[in-house]
Amino acid sequence: MYDYLVPYLILLGTVIPPIGGVIMADFFFRYRGQYPRLADARLPAFNWAGLSAYAVGTVAAFSSPWIAPLVGIAAAALTYVILTGVLGGRTANAPLEDL
Repeated sequence: MYDYLVPYLILLGTVIPPIGGVIMADFFFRYRGQYPRLADARLPAFNWAGLSAYAVGTVAAFSSPWIAPLVGIAAAALTYVILTGVLGGRTANAPLEDL
């Protein structure tokens, strides 16, 4: 079990940080630092741009020779910004179901 601890921690370091990149990009780019009130928000079943950006960030972190968590965060955030821009979801007060 001891032999698998370090590879497991490395795997966690490549899989978890891209989630933060998607969340930060959503907060700062899509909603410009102010989420709508929870009572007014309608949540979608899936945020396809977010899921796609997370997948790209995870693959980039896993295949990166540099600091994997930072690469995963940056790749996921950049991909989310691009996908949200292409899909037209960059409005400050847009309902969450527009993605």
